Amino acid sequence: MTSEDTLPRKYYEITFLIHEIFGLTIPAKFDARQRNSLYELFQEVSIDQIILNLRDFNKSKLTSELFQLINIFTVNHTFFYREHLHFEFLRNEILADCVEKFGIHADNELRIWSAASSTGEEAYSLLFSILKFKKNKKFNFRFKVLATDIDLFALKSAKSGVFSIKKLKNISQSDKSNYFLQVDEANFQIKREIKKQVMFKWLNLNAYDYPMRQKFHVIFCRNVLIYLSKKSQRHVLKKLIKYLHPGGYLILGSGEASNVIEKQLLPLGNSVFRKK
Repeated sequence: MTSEDTLPRKYYEITFLIHEIFGLTIPAKFDARQRNSLYELFQEVSIDQIILNLRDFNKSKLTSELFQLINIFTVNHTFFYREHLHFEFLRNEILADCVEKFGIHADNELRIWSAASSTGEEAYSLLFSILKFKKNKKFNFRFKVLATDIDLFALKSAKSGVFSIKKLKNISQSDKSNYFLQVDEANFQIKREIKKQVMFKWLNLNAYDYPMRQKFHVIFCRNVLIYLSKKSQRHVLKKLIKYLHPGGYLILGSGEASNVIEKQLLPLGNSVFRKK
C-alpha cells in the first residue's frame, strides 16, 4: 500500500474494466472496506486471472471472484419504504390509474420492475403496497414483481427474506404481523407465501440488451444512476424507457431526476415520470 492509499496499477486496470462492462464510476481512491476486501480477494485469486476474466467477460463467465468484485464496488444502502412519497403515490395514484388504463384484471397481470433491488427492501415494499391496494380497493387482478440487481450477494440476501429488527424500523405493526414471522430474537423473515410473489434475477443494467420479453407498467430504478458514468446513465435510461409501456410510470431517485431530458417522458414531480 502506498503513502497515498492507492493500489497498484493493475488494480486500476480492473476498475477500468468494471467501468466498461458495468458502467460503474469508481473513485480514484478506495475506502478502507474496499481496499481490505480487494486485498483479501487477491490472496485467493491472482490479479492477472481476474483481469483475464474481465477481458473475456460474457454472460457465461460470471465467476465467483467477479461476483465478489462487483460486491466490493456496489453500494447496498437501502431500507423499507425509502423515499416514502413514491410509495404513497404508487398506492394513491399509480396503481388505480394502471388498473383502469391498462385493463388490469384476473386475466391480465400488472407488471412492476424494481431494477436495482439491492437486498430486497424496495421490491418487498412494492409488493406490500400492491397487496394493501388490492385489499383496500377490493380489486382482483394478477401481478408480477420482478427485482433485479448486479450484486449476487445482495440478491441472495433478498431471496432469503430475512431482515434484522433494525431493518424493520419503517415497518408498521400491521405490516409486521401480516407479512413477517419472527425467526429469533434479532431477525424476522417474510412469510413464504408473501416472499414467493417477488422474482429476483441477476441483471447488468449496462448490458447491450436485457432478457425480459414483456414491457412493464411501473419501473422503479432509484439511486443507481448516480453511480454510473454519463454514457451508462443515458444507455440505462433508454433501456428503461424501451421496457416501459406507453402511459406507464418510471420512478427514479430524488437526486437523479434533474438531469433527465427525454422527449418520451413527462415529469410529474418527485422524480416520477410517465411515458407518453
